Amino acid sequence: DRFVAMLPNTNNERAENIARELRLAIQHFAYKPTQNNQRVYLSATTGVVATSPASEERQPDANMFIKTLNNILSINKQSLQTS
Repeated sequence: DRFVAMLPNTNNERAENIARELRLAIQHFAYKPTQNNQRVYLSATTGVVATSPASEERQPDANMFIKTLNNILSINKQSLQTS
């Protein structure tokens, strides 16, 4: 499963901080999917893609944006698996 957080007027550094905070919050969250009290812990892989404000001549391409984000997530996930 994936979700995207769009953060207008947010620089890369702040976006990276927010991504890290979300990842840590998810890691510390446990839920019980059944009544046997067994906890399930989740993890998240994050990635940040930035775009500059669009001009009238240059509109951001949503498909390219998503493709770039998917590539970043794939790289980040692979690096976690090899470490």
